[in-house]
Amino acid sequence: MRRDSQVKGRASVGFFINAHQRRSWPILRVYLLSYPILISRLCGCLLVSILPVALLHSNCEAQVNVPVPHSPHPNVQVARFSDTASAPETAFADASVEPLYDAAFSIRNNDQKEIVGICVIYTITDATGKTYTHTFRKDEFFTSQRNVVISPGGSLSVSPSGWVPSVPQPGSAGVSSSPISPGTVPGPGLQDIASRIASAQSVSASLDSIIFSDGSTWGPNLGRLNEDIVARKIAADYVLKLVTAALEGNQDWKPALKELLANRYDPETNFTQKWKSRFAQQLLLEQVPISAGIAFLKAIPAPMKFTNGQMLGGPATGVGSEK
Repeated sequence: MRRDSQVKGRASVGFFINAHQRRSWPILRVYLLSYPILISRLCGCLLVSILPVALLHSNCEAQVNVPVPHSPHPNVQVARFSDTASAPETAFADASVEPLYDAAFSIRNNDQKEIVGICVIYTITDATGKTYTHTFRKDEFFTSQRNVVISPGGSLSVSPSGWVPSVPQPGSAGVSSSPISPGTVPGPGLQDIASRIASAQSVSASLDSIIFSDGSTWGPNLGRLNEDIVARKIAADYVLKLVTAALEGNQDWKPALKELLANRYDPETNFTQKWKSRFAQQLLLEQVPISAGIAFLKAIPAPMKFTNGQMLGGPATGVGSEK
């Protein structure tokens, strides 16, 4: 229940991760392993950025009514973010983005196994009848350092603007970011999503897939999370081979990577090409020495073998491989 009367006139500061905005590709500054700049840029291609926002709870009623998504696993609980104990600690700085708070959910892992991959899909039909889809994927297979998505007994929250960070969980590598002024006003992208939700005909959320540490994949898996993870490793090995072959032959490695960027593709269907392009783009930026880029690509771990759990809405397609 919203605690409007208790926090009226006060602002509590939190951080919202703003993900998958088609108009911009912000950068999440992550410092892991020994390749901080490269990882920061690559995570930017994951379309994730951090915006600090503080919520001034108002007495106005929410205009959106987003049904709580069904959980694909009996040991995974989904609840409204506003009903969780951590809700008062995370907030928005402007009333214009308040609909994001009302459309946010918390996902709790009550299983003994870790959740190592997750995908949430928001579907928004705006006032004109146009439908937008926001897909958020999160997994631990990006670096050799473990970064558990949801530990047993832990939780992860999400809104239409992205993942809501919480206190680092046991076994999690965590994420470090540069400090941002708590008074920062939400950017146009964040406000655009909030405005779209406030005036939408309908908004729905789906817990599309969950991957446990044993490789079992649960949910409709329309976002093909497992395939995206597998494709990332395939793409890393491909780009690594191109670069090392050129260097061993005393040739320029850039032309081959520029050819990858020239290819057209749908990032939601051709995951391998998506990751090839992203890796190539970041290496061509030359923000780090090519030797560090090679080391990073080598360190991307091969994912486990994914298996079907008891899927809701039909079996997952292509578990463990990309079509």
